[in-house]
Amino acid sequence: MKTNYDLSDIDGYFFKVDELSFYTLLRIVETGKALQYDIEEFLKPFHISHGRFSILLTLYKYNGAPVSPSRLADELKKKRPTITELLKKLVYNKFAVEISDPVDGRKKLIKLGKKGFL
Repeated sequence: MKTNYDLSDIDGYFFKVDELSFYTLLRIVETGKALQYDIEEFLKPFHISHGRFSILLTLYKYNGAPVSPSRLADELKKKRPTITELLKKLVYNKFAVEISDPVDGRKKLIKLGKKGFL
């Protein structure tokens, strides 16, 4: 039996959701959480969190070219202070390297360190 849920009275929702769509979405969310757990378990021996690993993957995409922390924040949909904190440990552990911006020496750029390519 297919049931429609009227969500039009809930703030921000102006559509109807059928039962199959709702449970499909629920399964997608559950699968995402399970995958994130598996990724975090895989990364434990390397002492890298899922957030730091996401930064490393993004830096890898740039093939060694330096990137601003604000660009990383935009690409990863994270707040800049969050990225700054995650970068501190990556730089400390030599997975990433911090360099001065050649155009504006006050700014810092980040690139993947040799250890980050492994």
